[in-house]
Amino acid sequence: MNRILLIIMIIGLMLPLCAQGTDPIERYLEFPGVDNFLEAVTALNDSLNADSDPWTIKANLAYIANSEANRLLDELRANEEHLSAGQRFMVANMLLGMDKYDLAIELYEGLNKDYPKWSCPWRHRGEALYKQGDYKTAVTALNQAIKTNPQHYDAYVWLALTQKELKLYKDALANLDEARKLDPNAEGGADDVMSAESVDALYKELQMKAKKGRK
Repeated sequence: MNRILLIIMIIGLMLPLCAQGTDPIERYLEFPGVDNFLEAVTALNDSLNADSDPWTIKANLAYIANSEANRLLDELRANEEHLSAGQRFMVANMLLGMDKYDLAIELYEGLNKDYPKWSCPWRHRGEALYKQGDYKTAVTALNQAIKTNPQHYDAYVWLALTQKELKLYKDALANLDEARKLDPNAEGGADDVMSAESVDALYKELQMKAKKGRK
């Protein structure tokens, strides 16, 4: 959506609130920050409890929440040298969840360089590359995740998905077969890449594709 059009829409949504004197919201938009954000959220929540038009209030809550999330992520990225490895990984995962693949990959690459034996950043970098459509590079990252942790269930699943896109059905089937032997929770909690039913369905699909490839 055109950025100017989006701004016009947001202003339109806010006009009823401004008419009611929502200074905290105007203050946050002019001077973004945690304190002003919390004050704006409180004001909007109070309005939500009393207002007959909750959808406008919720739209504004969504807008400022997204705005503050992006502002904080920018701040965290700008101060990356002050973050621990776990914090850098968390920020990268948030960027991945927001479909900001280039930014996420940049952070994962830094973690790969600094902690080459840590499997999780390799695995998540592979996911980001997969979602970006860079399947060949994703395979390299995911193989590295497995090399550093042969028990990494999610890495096998993502590798199988990636190899399917590359039409490497036999390799994909072999890796999914390895995944099915492992505990999805071995990494301290599964990322829910796929449900067990979806994994079984993918396995059957790969079996059929691999069989056709032999003809």
